[in-house]
Amino acid sequence: MKRSGHVDPADRWLLRLAVAAFALLGTQAGVWAVLLADLARVTGTDAPHLGAALTALACVAVPSVLVAGRVIDRLGRRTGVIVGCTGSGIAFAALSTVDSYGAMVGLFLVFGVLCSLYDVVVNVLGGDYERRTGRTMMPRLHAVFSGAGAAGALGVAAVLSLGGGHRGAFVATGVLLVLLGLAGAVVPLPPPPAPDDAEATEQAERPARRGPLAVLALPGVGLAAALVGLQFFNDGAIEGYSSLYLRQVLASGALVGGVGIAAFHLATMTGRLIADRVIGAFGEGRVVTGGGLVAAGGFTLALSTSHAPLVVAGLLIAGLGAAPLVPIAYSLAARRSGARSGAAASLVTAFGYVSFVAAPAVIGSLSAVAGLRRALLCLILSAALIALVGHRARHLHGDASRPAPADESRTAHTSASAVPDDQGWFWSPEWQEKEREADEALAAGERGQVHEDGASFIQSLSDEAGMEVVRSSAVPTDEDGNR
Repeated sequence: MKRSGHVDPADRWLLRLAVAAFALLGTQAGVWAVLLADLARVTGTDAPHLGAALTALACVAVPSVLVAGRVIDRLGRRTGVIVGCTGSGIAFAALSTVDSYGAMVGLFLVFGVLCSLYDVVVNVLGGDYERRTGRTMMPRLHAVFSGAGAAGALGVAAVLSLGGGHRGAFVATGVLLVLLGLAGAVVPLPPPPAPDDAEATEQAERPARRGPLAVLALPGVGLAAALVGLQFFNDGAIEGYSSLYLRQVLASGALVGGVGIAAFHLATMTGRLIADRVIGAFGEGRVVTGGGLVAAGGFTLALSTSHAPLVVAGLLIAGLGAAPLVPIAYSLAARRSGARSGAAASLVTAFGYVSFVAAPAVIGSLSAVAGLRRALLCLILSAALIALVGHRARHLHGDASRPAPADESRTAHTSASAVPDDQGWFWSPEWQEKEREADEALAAGERGQVHEDGASFIQSLSDEAGMEVVRSSAVPTDEDGNR
């Protein structure tokens, strides 16, 4: 059993690699968002055609992320890091050579395949760390992504405003990604978490269940995919058009365009840094509902004014509301997928990619008819749908649970469906605290001194948390009900 105060050296390296990977993924995203306007300028591309180019990227990215999960599960996390990071860096640097629409689309296709693998593997690394150590880390890792995205956007915007070129920014970012991929070849990594008893039993009883639909059917994975899909629609619209909107529609300079994107990323980073406390106080279900409503309000402000400072303020509010949504979704998918965490992460990412790149296509098409400002009203609708999903899911998914660290043995078996969560649709803070107390008592050999058997021990803890636990038939008893 892993103790809460101890982390293996290999797990520390796993966390360091995950932090670095999230940081550079965020940097690349921030630079990409600002420089899309420059790519459009040098290639003579308008908003609808830019949306078409990003749609082409989607056509290869979506199947690529589905394949990426299987590659990572079968060939290992290290392979995913090396190929994904190094390949993404080379493709990103190659964008510096673009001077025509056809060349831009071609490189978008290559970049889409390689970045898909990179995107999946970073979330798998974070999920592995959570499952191996029992610690919540996804919100902080995604906060690193957001902070790096803000830094990347501000940095490249400052370079452009001082007269620098966009080509050098593509090359510099690409080199950093290549270096991370090479570092991934030598960093010591722990083995991926093994399937727990419940998953092994499920696989043995239903060996014919394979493929994406089987993973999607796992409790919580479909919900995670829906949340990521809706949020990535907004992210795709912001990264594809916020700079264009500020720099062309509102006639702002490159620096203001970068500040708008940076404000969104900084607010997202701040929200994710405090997400653990907020989730602990209100539960994940209420946080998702509230986050969707706050994001909708922020987008409403940003699109109801022509003053750039108010637009930036609206993006900041929207980023704060959206902050915990994606980490919650990826954490849920990792908790409920066991040894298939790579497949679950790739499936959730695939939903996100579909929405991420569909957003520019949808908004580009609408902008050709109604203008860019009206087209961006889709962001308000998507945020409202997130709030609705959170509200409905709190009543439909009260049976989700958080698995223990991979090497922790369970001596008491409980029914997940008998652990309702009045804080949201996931494992509530009260239950997590009681479970930690149970683990500490069992590890100290105090079980027999406190209770007669493991079932009554867990039952007493659940009673204190106001929950009901059903004794499993896996605990043998005699005719008097004793073990």
